[in-house]
Order: sequence, then C-alpha cells, then structure tokens
Amino acid sequence: MGVSCSRSNTIVVTNASYTTTQVKVSSGETQNQENANDGASVSNDSNVPSTIIHQEHSNECNLLRNNDGQVALTSMCQQMELGNDLQEHEKQNTAIESEPEPETVGQNVEHLKTSLKFHKKSLRDLIAIHGEDAVHPDIATTLDKIGTAYHSLDKFQTALRFHQKAFEMRQEIYRGKTLHLDLAESYEKLGLTFAAIGKHDEAVSHHLKALEIRKHVHADREHHPDIAQSLHNLGRAYELQGNGRLAIDYNKECLEMRKHIYGDKPNPYLASAFNNLALAYSSNGDNDKAVTCLKQALEIKNKVYGKGVAHASTAVSYNNLGCRYYAMEKYNEAIMNHEEALKIEKIVFNLNSAHPKIANTLVKLGKAHKAVGAYKKAEECYSEALAIRRKAFDQVHPDIIQSLEDFGDLQSVQGDYSLASRYYEQALSVHSQIHCGRQKKNIEKAALLTKIANSYRSMEDHDGAIKNFKEAVKVEGKLSNSRDRKLNTATVLNNLGVEYTKKTDYENAIKYYLESLDIERNNLDHDSTDEGIVITLHNLGNAYESLSDHDNAVKYYQEALKITRHKENDGLNRSTTLYNLGNIHYEMKRFSQAIETLSEALQMEKRGADQPSEHIAGLLNMIGLAHFSLEQYQESLKFFTDAYEMQKNVHGEDSVNTTLASCLYNMAHALEKLKRYKEATEYYEKSVRMRKELYGGKSHPNTISSLRGLGRIYLALKDRKQAIIVYEEVLTMLKDVQQAELAHAEVVKALSLIGNLYSEIGHHQKAIQFHHEALKLKNMVHGHEDIALTLHNLGNAYESLSDHENAVKYYQEALKITRNNENDGFNRCTTLYNLGNIHYQMKRFSQAIETLSEALQMETEGADQPSEHIASLLNMIGLAHFSLEQYQESLKFFTDAYEMQKNVHGEDSVNNTLAFFLHNMAHAFEELKKYKEALEYYDKSVRMRKELYGGKSHPNTISSLRGLGRIYLVLKDRKQAIIVYEEVLTMLKDVHQAESAHPEVIKTLSLIGSLYNQTGYHQKAIEVHHEALKLMDMAHGHVDIAVTLHNLGNAYESLSDHDNAVKYYQEALKITRNNENDGLNRSTTLYNLGNIHYRMKRFSQAIETLSEALQMETEGADQPSEHIASLLNMIGLAHFSLEQYQESLKFFTDAYEMRKKIHGEDSVNSTLAFSLFNMAHALEKLKRYKEALEYYDKSVRMRKEVYGGKSHPNTISSLRGLGRIYLALKDRKQAIIVYEEVLTMLKDVHQAELANAEVTNTLSRIGSLYNQTGHYQKAIEFHQQALNLYEMFHGRDSPSQDTAQCLFNMAKVYHSMREYSKAMDYYRKALNMYKTAHGQNTAHDDIANVLNNLANCCSDVKNHELAFKYQLESLELLQKVHGENAINVDIAALLDNIGHRYSSLGEYKMAVEQHEKSLQMRRQLHGEDKPHSDIAASLNSLGCAYHAMGELKKAKKYFTESLNMLFNIHGKNAVRLDIACRLTNLGAIFRALGNYGESLSYYEKGLQMKQEYYGDDHAKIADTLDSIGGVYEALGEGQKGVQYHNQALKMRQNLHAD
Repeated sequence: MGVSCSRSNTIVVTNASYTTTQVKVSSGETQNQENANDGASVSNDSNVPSTIIHQEHSNECNLLRNNDGQVALTSMCQQMELGNDLQEHEKQNTAIESEPEPETVGQNVEHLKTSLKFHKKSLRDLIAIHGEDAVHPDIATTLDKIGTAYHSLDKFQTALRFHQKAFEMRQEIYRGKTLHLDLAESYEKLGLTFAAIGKHDEAVSHHLKALEIRKHVHADREHHPDIAQSLHNLGRAYELQGNGRLAIDYNKECLEMRKHIYGDKPNPYLASAFNNLALAYSSNGDNDKAVTCLKQALEIKNKVYGKGVAHASTAVSYNNLGCRYYAMEKYNEAIMNHEEALKIEKIVFNLNSAHPKIANTLVKLGKAHKAVGAYKKAEECYSEALAIRRKAFDQVHPDIIQSLEDFGDLQSVQGDYSLASRYYEQALSVHSQIHCGRQKKNIEKAALLTKIANSYRSMEDHDGAIKNFKEAVKVEGKLSNSRDRKLNTATVLNNLGVEYTKKTDYENAIKYYLESLDIERNNLDHDSTDEGIVITLHNLGNAYESLSDHDNAVKYYQEALKITRHKENDGLNRSTTLYNLGNIHYEMKRFSQAIETLSEALQMEKRGADQPSEHIAGLLNMIGLAHFSLEQYQESLKFFTDAYEMQKNVHGEDSVNTTLASCLYNMAHALEKLKRYKEATEYYEKSVRMRKELYGGKSHPNTISSLRGLGRIYLALKDRKQAIIVYEEVLTMLKDVQQAELAHAEVVKALSLIGNLYSEIGHHQKAIQFHHEALKLKNMVHGHEDIALTLHNLGNAYESLSDHENAVKYYQEALKITRNNENDGFNRCTTLYNLGNIHYQMKRFSQAIETLSEALQMETEGADQPSEHIASLLNMIGLAHFSLEQYQESLKFFTDAYEMQKNVHGEDSVNNTLAFFLHNMAHAFEELKKYKEALEYYDKSVRMRKELYGGKSHPNTISSLRGLGRIYLVLKDRKQAIIVYEEVLTMLKDVHQAESAHPEVIKTLSLIGSLYNQTGYHQKAIEVHHEALKLMDMAHGHVDIAVTLHNLGNAYESLSDHDNAVKYYQEALKITRNNENDGLNRSTTLYNLGNIHYRMKRFSQAIETLSEALQMETEGADQPSEHIASLLNMIGLAHFSLEQYQESLKFFTDAYEMRKKIHGEDSVNSTLAFSLFNMAHALEKLKRYKEALEYYDKSVRMRKEVYGGKSHPNTISSLRGLGRIYLALKDRKQAIIVYEEVLTMLKDVHQAELANAEVTNTLSRIGSLYNQTGHYQKAIEFHQQALNLYEMFHGRDSPSQDTAQCLFNMAKVYHSMREYSKAMDYYRKALNMYKTAHGQNTAHDDIANVLNNLANCCSDVKNHELAFKYQLESLELLQKVHGENAINVDIAALLDNIGHRYSSLGEYKMAVEQHEKSLQMRRQLHGEDKPHSDIAASLNSLGCAYHAMGELKKAKKYFTESLNMLFNIHGKNAVRLDIACRLTNLGAIFRALGNYGESLSYYEKGLQMKQEYYGDDHAKIADTLDSIGGVYEALGEGQKGVQYHNQALKMRQNLHAD
C-alpha cells in the first residue's frame, strides 16, 4: 500500500496519509501504530492510495499550497510604494512597508488635500506676481510641493508631471550650473516617483545624480543630512530593483551618517534609516536582522513622538514588525504588532473614514489570526476590510477579489468548504467583470477555478472537483503554448487523476496521470529532474499498486527514485517513495532493510525541513518500531522520543490524537524494556489518559494495551496496590470487549493475576473471590495444571486468613492434582513448603519437619545446582529443630542453608538472607554454650547487617548486637559489653525517635549504668542513670528535681550558655508552678530568666517573664523595695527596646516614684538619675520635647551633683540627650552650647586619647551645626579639628569611615560657601575613602550620599551630564542597600533629582518615568491622601517634564495639584517661593494653551509673591516680568508688553551692573 506526503510550497498533496499498520511487539500485545498524516489532509481508507498533486508552473504567478490545503494566487513581482502597503494577496503578511522621510509621515488624506489646495493657491499667486511664463525658483519649489502632495495621495503620474516641470524650470534657472542643491532636490523627487510607478532603473539613476550634487556642494562636510537622505533613497531604490547587496550597503551608510549627525538622541531620521535597512535585510531573507532594525526604529519613534501617541510612522513600524513576525511564523507577535498599527491608523486616518491603509492592516491582522486558529477574529478583520474597500472602491476592484478570496481561504481552513467555494465563485464573478477576455488575467481565473475545485474535493464532491479541474484545463488551453503553461496544464491533469483515484476509478486516474506524464516528458529535457514528473511517476506507482499491479508499481516507483537521486533538492519526493518501500519491508518483517530504507527517507526529509512535520514524525516512529522488533531498545527509544516531540510540535503541547497516544505507548514500552520504570510509568499513564479521551472513556484494545503496560511497571516497582487498580480496570475492559466469550483466556489470566496481587498486599478475602471466579472459568475451558495453580493460590489466601481448614483443603486438592503430574514438581514442592509452614506456625514442629523434608527431597532430587529455595527449606527445618531445643540438629541445617546461600550468591556476597542465617547459627552456638563461635557469627551478622542498611539503625542489627552483648556478658568482658550496648542504645534512640522514653531505651540505659558502676566509672554511671531517671520521672514534677534544674540553669548562665540556661530554668519553673509553696524559688528563677531574655533581645518574652516575677513580688509586699523598682525599670527597658515608648514611660515613672519613696523626695543618687534619664529618653521618643528637656536637665544636674561636677560618662550621656532635644526644637544655638560642654567633658575623660571616636564625632557634630547656622569659618575650624584627630588615630592615608565623614562634612561647608572647586575636591576625597573603607564593590548609604551631593555640586556649575552620572550611581547603590523595590525617603528624593537631570538633557520621557516613581514612593511614605511638601515637589516636577514634552493638559493638571497641596499645607496667604513658582508655572501653561487671561492672572500673582519674598531686584522677578510682557504681546497689546520687558531689562542691568 503506497503512502504520499508533502513538504514545500511547490508540492501540493491532498488526502496524504500513512497506512495504519498492526505491529506485534514483544509483550505479546497488538500495538495499533497510527502514523502521522499531513495536517491539511484527510486520512484515506486503507484500500485507497494516497496521491501527490502537481504544482503549476509559471513565470508570471505560482499556485502555492498553504498549510490549509488551499491554493493562493501570489504575484511574483514584489512592487513596493513609498509609504504604502503592498497590494499583493499572500505577501501582505510578510512584506515590510518602506517609509518616506519623517516630514511626510503621519499626514492623513484630508490634511494632504488641504495642503495641496494651499500649494495650488500659492502657485497661482506666484504666477500672478511674476507672470505667466516666468521662470522663478519660488515657482519651481511650489511645483515640487504640489508634486509631493500628489505623490502622498498615490497619484504618481500627476506627481511625475509636476516634478518634471519643476526640474525643467530649475535647469533653465541654473543653466550652466549643474551642481545646485535645487537640482538635487528635483532629481530626488523624480527618483522617488519613478520608484513608485515601478521604474526602478530610472529611480536609481536620478538618486545617484542627486547624491553626486549633494556630495559636491557639501564637500566641506563629510556628514550632511542631505547626503544621508540621498543614501537613504538609493538604498530603497536598489532594494526595489532587486539588488539586495547594494541596498544593504547604502542603507548602512545612511544609518552610520545619521548616527554621526544626530548622535545618540532619538530622531525620526534615524528611525527611517533603521526601517529601510530592515527592508533590505528582509528582501535578502535575513529576518532576524530585519526584526532587530525594526525594533530599533520603533524604539526611536516612541521616544520622538511619545509612546502611545498616534502617529502614522509608528503604525508603519508596527505593521512592518507584524509582517516580519508573520514571515517567521511568530503569529502571536504578528497579531500584537498589527493590532497596535490598526489602533494608531484608526486615530490618524479618522475612525469613520474608509481608508485603504486601514483595510490593508485589517487583512494582515486577519491572516495572522487565521494562522493561530482564531478564525472568528480573522473573520471580523476580513469583514471590516471588505466593508472599507467596498466603500473606498467600486464593487469590481481587484482588492474586492482579494477580500473574497481571503474569506474563501478562511472558510476552507475551518472546514466549511461549501461556503469557501461560494466566496471563490463570487471572486471569480468579480474577476470576470474586471478582466473579461484578458489573457494575462486568465492565469488568475485558472487559479480561482483550482481553488473552487479544491473546495469540492474537500467536501468529497469529487464530481464537482472534476468539473472545475476540467474547466481549469480548458482555461489553461486558451493561454499561450509556452512550456510553463503546458506544465501548468499537466498539474491540473494530475489533480484530475487524484480525484478519479479517490473515486477508486484507477483506470481513469491512470489515464490522466499518463496524459500529465506525456506533457511533462514532451516539455522537459530527457534527463530532467523536475518535481512534477517525479510526482506523476509516484502517483502512477501508487495507482498501479492499488490495482495490485506490482510490476508497474515498482517500475514507476523506481523511475521516480532514479530521478530524485540525481536531484539534490528533491528530498521530499524521494523520501515519500522510500517510505513506501520501507513500509513494505517492515510488513514483510525485513526489519534491517526497513531501517535502512526508512533512514534514507528520514535523511531526505530532515535536509530541507525547518519546521516539524507529521511525515518526519511518522518516519521516526516507523524506524523506532523496526529497532524495537530487533530488540534494539535504546535505539528504538531515541526514535520514538524524537517522533513524539515532533508530533507535539505539529499538533500542539496539549493535543490529543491517536498518533501521540501510540508514540507515548511506544516510548513507555522501550523504557520498560530498558528497566527505566519511573519514566515508563509516566509515559504509560499519559498514553492511558489520552486513549481514554480519544475513545470517549469506552473500552478499547489500545487502552487495554496501555493499561497492561502500566500494570507491568507497577509490578516491577513493587507497587501492588496501584497494579491492582490498573489490572481491575483491564479486567473490566476485557469483559466489556469479550462479552460473548467471558471465559476468554485473557479474562482468566487477569483474574488470577489480580487474585495473587490481593494476596500479596494482605487483602486475602478479595484474593479468594478472584481466585474462585478464575477457578470457575478454568473448570469451563481449561485442564488440570492451571486448576492446580489456582487451588494452590486459594490455599495460600486461606492460610493468610488463618483459616487452616480451608487452606489445608485447597493445598491437598492441589497436591492431589500435582501428584498425578510427574512434570509438575515445582507446584507440588511449593504446596508442600506452604503446608510445612502452617505446621510450624501452629507449633506442630515435628509435622513441619516431616512435610518440609519431603519438599526438600523433591527439590534436591533433580537439582544439580544450589538454589535459594533449597536454602530456605534447610533454614525452615533448622528453625523447627531449634524450637524443639534440638540445637545440634538446628545448627547443622542452619550451616547447610548458609553454605548453600553462599554458593548461590558468592563467597563475599552480602544479603539479608545470609545475615539471618549467620544470626541463627550464632544463636544455636550460644544455646550450645560455644561462646567463641557464637561471638564470631554474631559479629559477622552485625557487620553484614550494617553494610546492608548503610550503617543506619535497624531492628535486625540491634538484635544481632544484643546477641553479641550477651556473649560479652557471659565472657565477663564488661568494657566490650558497654561499647556494644551503647551502640544498641544509640540505635534504639534512632529507631524510637517518636518515643524517647521507650521501655527498651530505659532498660538499656539502666543496664549501661549498671555496667559503668561495675567497672568503676561512677560519674558516667550517674550521668547515664540521670538520663534514665529523667525519662522515667520527669513527668512527676518533684521539687528536688526543680532545684537541680534551677542550679543547672544558674551554672549555664554563669558560662554564658544562655540557651541551656533558659532550658533548665523553664523546666524548673514548670515543676515549681505546680508547687504553691515554692514562691521564692520561682520568683528568683523568673527574674534570672527575664534577664537572659533581655540580653538575648527576646524583649516580649522578657516582659512576660519579668511581669510574672513582678506580680509575685508585689502580691505579698506592703513596702516599696529596690528589687521591685529594679523589676519595673527592667520591664520599662524591654518595652523601650520594642519601641513601646508609652508603656516604657509608665514603668520608668513607677520605678522613679518608688525610688523617691525609698530614698526620699529630695534625695540625690545614681539610681534616681538613671530613672530621670530613662524617662527623658522615652519622652524624647514620644516627641514630647518640652517634658523631655525638663527631665534631661534634671538628670544632668543630679549627675553633676552625684559626681561632684567632674566629667563623667553618665553626665555626658544626659547632656547628649539634652542636645538632641535642642536639635529637635531647631534651637541650634543652644544645641551648640550643650555639645561644646559635651566636648569639654569628653576631652577631660579621654585626656590620654584625644583621638577618641566620641571626641571626633562631637567635633563633627558641632561643625555641622555651625554650618547650618551660617558660621562657615567656625564650621571649618571644628571639622578640621575632627579631621586632624581621625588622621592622627587612623593614619593620614589609611582608609577610615570616620575620616571619610569628616572630609564629607568639609565638602558640605565649602558647598554652602559656593566654593565649588574645593567642595568637589573634598567630596571626591570622601568618596574615594568611603569606597576603600567599605570595599570598592560594596554598596553603602555613605557612598550613595556623597555621590548625590557631588551631583548637586556638578549641577550648580551646570555640568548636568556629570551630575546625571553621579546621581544614577547613587540610585543604584541605594537600591542595592535598601532593596530594589525599597520605599525610602532618600531614594524618592534622588529619583526626583534624576528626573530633573533627564529634563536638562532633553530626555523628557525618562524624566517623567523618574518623577512618577518618586511621586509613588513619596505617597507610600507620607500617605496616599495626605498633603506633604515632598509630594507637592514631585507633582511640580511632573508638570515641568510634561510641559517640556508639549503635553500641556497633563502639565496643567500636575501644577494645579501641586499648588493646591501647598495651599493646603501652608495656607493660601503664605508667602513662599515654592508657591510663587507654581503660580508662574501655571501662567506659562495657560499661555501655551492660548488662554491669555488666565495666564496673566497666575503670572501677576506669582510676581507679587516673588516681590514680597525677595524684596529687592532678583533674576526670578525679571523672568516673570518678561513672561507677562510676552502674554501682552500675544494679546496684541504690544505697548504694554514692551513696558514689562523694559522693567525686566532695567532690573537685570541693575543686577549685573558690575
């Protein structure tokens, strides 16, 4: 049976399929292997051959087969017009649209018509001025402008006439001066227009002349916009001419020149250059480079015109990207870009206008939607496009034909071939009206007839298809007798053959194939390798094969192969023929030949394939099956996997079909054979789910096959429960499939298997049910042997249920049958073994020995090799003797079992059974008092079991160790016994983790303790007994235990082992809380525990614990005590550490009041001073500065009195608190006084070490305060002292954060003094030192802060670029320190500053982005709806940025919001510079909006406020005066405007008089 396939656009295949082949696989199951069929085709019945249809040939057009199986007419001539979409049918989704230079982009039709009207009026006026026959440059320029307008309206011939008139006039004007820029402009305009009408050679010639002139005129400038424009035009002209190399070269030269001219700033001319370079790359087939260029063009346009702003040029870029993505089959990206283009065009060209560009974009979008299967969306796009075209054109326009064809193609791909044929017929009708009798257009008519025929074919209306194919043949006959037309006729004849093939009319099919072959042979060279003739030969072979004429079939297949082997590029046709031959080999079980033939076909397929195909997947799968049949499982898996992955790529990740299901099954089966069970499970499960979905959940042999595979895997993985679930489903399906034959062998087999599985998992009653059902069916159809097995299984199940009577009954029945069958030794032996086992369990040891001995005799009689089964029998007999205390006999059988097991597994083998036998032998030696031998074998069993369990604890190892321990005890070797029992203890603790007080653990601890005692290790004995005691008595809560625990806690606390201290204190508390009389111990423990919590920063636990202690202390107390005051103070400190300042203040106050009661109202002592300090600190944190000031002052005075006026760290601490309060109250003068006193005391305290950090920090603080109060020299003096001390302490050049901070402080003072050079010098020194101190690559706030201040300094000297650089570095560091998404005041301020830097550099979009980030962060910091000066500042910044961008409404909105917020904060009558600035900003906005009255109002308010704020003359007042003057000029009140300008001039003259 032949198989056909298709690949490129030059081969058309209908109904191509692979035959379904039944393949026997080694599992004994039949695998239905459904191979791939072409995505556009319908599977044939197994007795209908598949056919390849020819591709028509023509120099003028090609009939191209799309993936949907439809023929589309595509012009080979790829004409492109500047600024216009392509008017081709299939090329619309792949062609990049060129664009004119930026000045003409974005004008809609109405604007162009208006422009044309004014240019014509201008021409009339110029002729009226200069005369009818005048020759004048202005007239020539206006003629050119009119020509350009007509060009933009797509009226190219009219445009050409005006450009030629302009050119002729300029030639006369510049007679003798051929190298003039006006002539270059004329050459350029003519070149563009020639390109638009398809005269590409003339276009290139004119552009070269324009370039020559411009290079000559601008010879002094290597890079000039005019030269770049000519390069741009030449690149486009060469691309249209088909000279791709020159097109790319000129476009690249243009791009590089424009980059040089415009720099890195976004510019529409750069965008245009990128676009046309992309066009050149696209024409050369380099899609990736084209997309990269288009994205760069779009990025530039979005920066130039604003992202989201509707502009025709932006639409062109989106459409171009969409076309490129479509060509690359990235349809979702294509859709996204075409949708963006459409949205823009509907704004630009007016939503209600019938503009052809909108229709063209809709068609592109529709095709992209169609490509991803979104047919409804595609239909909506096509409908809208058709409506626009019908409105824009006549009903008989070529674009209408295209739209009708699009609808036909869409219906065809959705399978509605009836509706598709109607659309094609409508298109044919319109075509006939437009092109009646025109031979050239008969080519298109033939193509439409072919589409109609294909639609009938898809509807299985073969007669309709034949009728239209015959009509197409007639039309072809009317065309020229050229070779290409005759070959097209051959193609249609081949299609007729296909239709007759489908009707099983093979004789007629052969007739048309032979006619097609005759034409091809008469019109092709004798040795031609044309694809058409190969396809015809293949189809003839296929038809003869269907007639069982194998000789002719082989003849034509071999002829086809002979041709294709001489044709390098014809991989597909050869591969199809090879596939058919390979399939025959496979069916005949010639697997090696099949692999060889199919591999050659695969190689052919892969050679030209850039997309996955079902055909390649089918080949991969077939090769895999052949390898599987040869038991080459690894190779088969590789091919099955490749087939599966390709099928997924073809059908989609979530597709469900028989082919994918078969691939999954095949992969699973190969993985099973390779023992890769986990992966096999996954793939069997997938195949089961898919097949259930395919067959609607109904029983089906394929689903049963997949389920069986899954069951086998679960058995291999020992997961019997899952295996049962699977095999029960198999059983249900088998009964469903085999309803007429319930006793079918497969049903019986499944019942027995399920029964055994139920037995294995302990569900013996279920096992009995299944075995009885199997027994019933076996009695109907089978012999005794199978029945014996089922009887044995029933006995086994009853035995497991301890139903010994039934067990014995069925075992005996089984034995009765097997004793009559001499060859059934195994079953009888197994049954005897089980009977013996029952005797052993029932403690009938003698009967067990008798029965097991009979089994042993049977096993050994015919055995010439040792076996594990015999070893097991020997061991069982040994156990029975041991139970009868016949230790010598048991030892003999244990030894024989051990020796045989070694023979089976090898001398050095390690396994569970050997370990058991060793243990049993050791135990027998022990009972025989042969301790030396017992020791040896216990030791061996221990070592083997440790190796078996990987050194992990296990009951079996423990059992052997205990035996070993017993032997050491018998031998009085207590030290070795301790070692063994400690190992037992370790393993027991490991095994009984969930039950640490397990009796076995306690018992072993006690034993070890006794052994330590016996060996004189009393301390160790105590430790071990204590551990045992803890396990036995902990829950009883004895008070002595509490005391011991407390003391342990105290000891651990002394060692600073806080974790253990806490642990023992808490255990002690647990016991004491159950003893009411133990208050003292509990209170002490609570205090100690609370103190530890505080030190470990567990403040909440500290509060809780100390509060309990406080409650106990106060309950019985009738007098204040220092202990209670201390508890109150400690609780206050814990609350303070949790920032619960109100609560801390309460406790500090209570402690203070209690201490006053203890020591007296007017007492002066250190504890009272501490309380005063703590209260002040809490009040400071609560921002109750007046009260904090009072208590800090009291603490200062008390501490001065306590320390006799001498300097003391505590006094300094109180003074510092006082200084902080003065700073909070903005009283910097008082703060300076306090900090200078702090400085004096610090110098007194640290006399020997003046370079102490506290001294230097205080010097720096005082310096900063002097800077803030404007005392710059004093500030410098103190900062310099600090710097000298730090350099003395750290070394002058040693990196130090302290020194860096001093340098930074010095820089800030110089910055305030406007000594920018010194400021920058110190900033840089500070920056370098911080980087060295923190690490060169370490992000830190200090470094970010210096960078920000350095940026501000650069900005003050107008070096914005450097300022911008520093601020970006600062931002990056802050985000590293606080997190990229951190909400931080400094980051917010820095973002706003960066926004201003972007504005100063003209990058307003980036400025807006930064200001918006700043605004969002400030709102999060200060509250979304709360007014704040920082938020107002960000709003103002956004207004400035939008003003600079020309988005005046947005600017007005933000300025207004900012102004209202400042009014809300400061009041409407406040005189503030920020309010004045907002007022003048709004004045500027209203002026730009043309609302001069509002503008004047805001300017005048702003002027008044600035005059109040500054008083004297000021540059900002002059600016506002000038602005008001400008508004008056705009109102036509020029005299008034002059007055304001004069005021501004006079003020500036006064300001700059020097």
